[in-house]
Amino acid sequence: MATGAWGEMDEDKYWEIVRKSLLNVKTQEEQEEKLTSILARLSQKDIVAFELKTEQLIYKAHSDRLWCAATIMNDHFTSDDSFRYFKAWLISKGKEAYNNAIENPDTLVSLIDPNTQFYDFELFSYVSSYAMKLKTGTDDMPSYPKGFPYSHFQQPKCKFDWNQGDDDIMRSYAPKLYDAMEEMFIAKKWRN
Repeated sequence: MATGAWGEMDEDKYWEIVRKSLLNVKTQEEQEEKLTSILARLSQKDIVAFELKTEQLIYKAHSDRLWCAATIMNDHFTSDDSFRYFKAWLISKGKEAYNNAIENPDTLVSLIDPNTQFYDFELFSYVSSYAMKLKTGTDDMPSYPKGFPYSHFQQPKCKFDWNQGDDDIMRSYAPKLYDAMEEMFIAKKWRN
């Protein structure tokens, strides 16, 4: 496929693909396999468009409030890379979870899973490449189109009004989420 060959994907189509990838799966690995299979049945143009829409949604979710929520959920640690993988995890949970969390990070409390150690899904970012390899025999994805504004190399700047050491401020960003995660961390420590 030629460098720069790409197309826009309608957001409803994108979210329908994600929704289908969640049906009858229990693990991220199962969702990754299912999503790869779904994408591999699409045209090369649509696989690239899915990749670009994913980058756009990751970009859109880049905020200090959501970064704080990611830090709360990941035991008070989030780097640049792990925040990217957190946003990929959030997208993998579907349209409603994604939109709700952007509007109010406290809604992430509904996604807490006591069996989850880290809330991230790095491989979600690679499913387009995996699908392209199934379809064409090569995982070479075209370069981002010239002027593509959502590259992961150009994330918006966050103005941090919180830091990992200030529990009160972090809690003020997402109090229900903070309390639920703290309760879970305490329970895990007691079990160990």
